[in-house]
Amino acid sequence: MLEYLLRRPWLSFAVLVAACAPLIWATAALSLRSGAGGLLEGDPRSRFTYEMVEKSLHGTCVLVVVQTSPEVFTRESLEKLRGISEAFAALPDVLDVKSFTHSTIPARRGFGLVMEPFLPEEWTDENLAKVRAFSLGHPLVKNLLVSPNSRNSVLLVTFRDASTHPSRAVVDEVVSKFADAQHSYQVVSLPLVEDEVRLRAEQDLSFLVPVVLLCVFIALARYFRSARMILFIILNLAVHALLSAGLCVLFPMQSGVYLIALFPLIAAVQLTLLIHLCSDFRDRLQLGLVPAEALRAAVRAVFRSSLFAALTTVAGFVALVAAPGASNQAFGLLGGACVTLGFVLLFTVGPLSLLLLYHGYQTRATIDVSETPGFVTRLSSHRFTPVVIGLVLLVGLTGLPSLRPNINLADFLPKDSPSRKVAHFFDEEFNGMYFLRIDLDSGRANGVPDGDFLRYVQKVESYAAALPNVTAVYSHASVIAMMNQVWEGWAEGSFKLPDSPLMLGLFQQALLGSGLPMTDALADPEWRVANLYIRTRILPSDEYLALHDSILAEAKKLAPEGVSARPAPGLRDFLEADRKVVEGQVASAGASLSAIALCLLVLWRSLRLSITAVLCVCVPLAAALGLASWLGVTLNSITVMAGAIVLGVAVDDAVHFVTRWQELVATGLSSAAAAQETLREKRGPITLTTVVLLAVFIPLSFSAFPPVQGFAMVASVAFAGSLACVLVLLPRALATRSRSEIGPR
Repeated sequence: MLEYLLRRPWLSFAVLVAACAPLIWATAALSLRSGAGGLLEGDPRSRFTYEMVEKSLHGTCVLVVVQTSPEVFTRESLEKLRGISEAFAALPDVLDVKSFTHSTIPARRGFGLVMEPFLPEEWTDENLAKVRAFSLGHPLVKNLLVSPNSRNSVLLVTFRDASTHPSRAVVDEVVSKFADAQHSYQVVSLPLVEDEVRLRAEQDLSFLVPVVLLCVFIALARYFRSARMILFIILNLAVHALLSAGLCVLFPMQSGVYLIALFPLIAAVQLTLLIHLCSDFRDRLQLGLVPAEALRAAVRAVFRSSLFAALTTVAGFVALVAAPGASNQAFGLLGGACVTLGFVLLFTVGPLSLLLLYHGYQTRATIDVSETPGFVTRLSSHRFTPVVIGLVLLVGLTGLPSLRPNINLADFLPKDSPSRKVAHFFDEEFNGMYFLRIDLDSGRANGVPDGDFLRYVQKVESYAAALPNVTAVYSHASVIAMMNQVWEGWAEGSFKLPDSPLMLGLFQQALLGSGLPMTDALADPEWRVANLYIRTRILPSDEYLALHDSILAEAKKLAPEGVSARPAPGLRDFLEADRKVVEGQVASAGASLSAIALCLLVLWRSLRLSITAVLCVCVPLAAALGLASWLGVTLNSITVMAGAIVLGVAVDDAVHFVTRWQELVATGLSSAAAAQETLREKRGPITLTTVVLLAVFIPLSFSAFPPVQGFAMVASVAFAGSLACVLVLLPRALATRSRSEIGPR
């Protein structure tokens, strides 16, 4: 087919470009996404809490404002809080504002219950002291509107939906009117986080793309020293980028942060294929061949190794279907599709465009095959080089046990992110922002308001509240107990369930008509299942599991006949989130390793050669993960992809090296002589491909997003380690192979 294309270059070129037009047209629909689903997908704990809140808000959107002052319960601080509450209430599309100054509380009026302002009309020291004691001590109120140290108060602004949420500029303008030396404000909401992620992703791309292009251009220009060759590489990369952008529309990812890691990666992979083809083509031109003959010979020489190099890279990407998270899986499928597209592009449009660029080129033999060994050859043959490499790898491997997962959504954001700061601040100052849920089934519709069932719920609640690491417990039983407290005039010891079924019915009806927040989240629509919420700070998975299992076991032990207790749907994902990140890393890396080993076995038909090549990649990758753990890098929904992808990309150099070595041995050279000749031929392209990969990933390690930084850091160290193994250790290993181990040709 290639011969047919090369005989009609202009016609073939036009047909192939026309075939690519639909994908290029599809790039118009590409955009950086930063929706809540993509942001929360890598953090099941935050997603579980978000879904609970979203259910109670009925699709509305909430802006959280935290006011920090020396003391909340002073007239000055409360006036500030009232002023900023009214300022937000005056914004368009605001449905509700909740704060100390804009909240209500149930109160008894005769034989009925009414809602009255949370704060008394007169802000005397005595009245404020009572409000302070109630806000800091009541089980249903503490840690909600005020922090335990009474320095931080919360303002909740509810908008009709996310589309009516104001921009950060509008929010900051409102806040700036009330901030002073004694009062500061922090704001957070999902729309603000989404805007922040989108803006920082765009800033990342605007910085990284020019830097990466400059570094890659310098490396290519220094190696090839040919304007035509550089132009060919640039054109091929540009077309590949356009077509890949079109593919992104077919495999959409919910967060644009993934695209920051994807596009440089697939461009680097395409560059490695381009370098091997262009390097061989240049060498044959220097031997005196005309461009058409040189191109045919170069394609024949590198096509097989390039095909399997592309296959191993695709295997690394596709292995991500074993990783947790739809975005990770879409990343893998999209990456595999882009690499496949790049290979097809290189060996169809690529030769045609290269032939057209070299039209009229005057061939002249200029190559000088020197017997003087180069620096790489001297380094690989030095007796201490393997020792140094081994020590570095050993140091890295010792760091593997300290590698830990971290899926906290806040740590996904840049370190200077306002949203990240307020999330950590809220978790620390308000005693946690994560929730466990256990469902207590009464066994019948409308069984939740039953007195015996509510007393059972209260027993489970009391048990949970006494456990360490639990900062609050919420249930329908505690809300009814608060209603009883209101009915009895807040008398001491009145926070309990009423004994009279009549009073229970009265409180239930009053509660249904009160409009109190979160009431819908405390039971199912049929009032059959009561939802028990346990609030905690972020904990390791094993502690979460122990806490959950302890409460669930006690709930089952205390359950009356006909009553059952079970985990909330999806809670297992919440509890095992850390473990699933580690399992995802192992599963995707294992799938990638198996697919790569199978490809190499088919290519070389030698198990020992396949194992040797795989070890040249696996050991540096493991060492890179270990070294990264020493530097504080953690596993998350992006770094979890490093294992599978780096394996697929880094093994390409070993594929090209061993394939050429096999070819030379088949011509009659000894294993040692073939290893040295392969090193002489391939040291340039292999070194350049790694330099290009480092030129892409080292700048990527300066991304604003910590997961992207970690991914780039692991990849950079792994690629450098792989280069050392391929150029130093692999030739030594191949030189000792007997002909029986080489595999049939």
